[in-house]
Amino acid sequence: MNGMLIIRNGAPFYEGASVPIPKDKACIIGRSSEEWEPYLAFQSAYISRKHFEVTYESNAFFITDLFSKHGTKVNGEELQPGTPRFLKEQDVITLANEEAALVFRNDDMDATLDLGPLLKQINKPFYTLDPILQKVKVKEETYILSDKEYACLAYLLEYNNQFVSKEALKKAFGLNE
Repeated sequence: MNGMLIIRNGAPFYEGASVPIPKDKACIIGRSSEEWEPYLAFQSAYISRKHFEVTYESNAFFITDLFSKHGTKVNGEELQPGTPRFLKEQDVITLANEEAALVFRNDDMDATLDLGPLLKQINKPFYTLDPILQKVKVKEETYILSDKEYACLAYLLEYNNQFVSKEALKKAFGLNE
């Protein structure tokens, strides 16, 4: 499992930028200064220098607000400063009254989402692909995909109504066993 934060908004980043979260160290997110550079640095003065951290322990990722002045929310719920909270796939993290917003992803890059049920639902008029945010919207449901999942889905849709072999997929993505 690999953690990742997808930027929704927050200068200096563009929407859809992704930031990997390593498992071997705490990642502090905040605002940089002359004497401090966080793992992920935003520019807003409302974001504390050490706003929150993401840690990995017991096979899970956790977020802890570091007593920031303007707070951290997960899915709209204010975090209790200093108290770790388990992060789930697709949790939305907002800082300082939405000066910045991120989406937490917990990807296993060696595994691929089972696209079968999703592909059965897709009809040209009922889906849209967003290559920047790596999302597919089917009717009213939105699915956020990893790089590999999105590329695979886009490739399969390109060959809609045609059989695509495992070998063809490997060749298309330069994968070797």
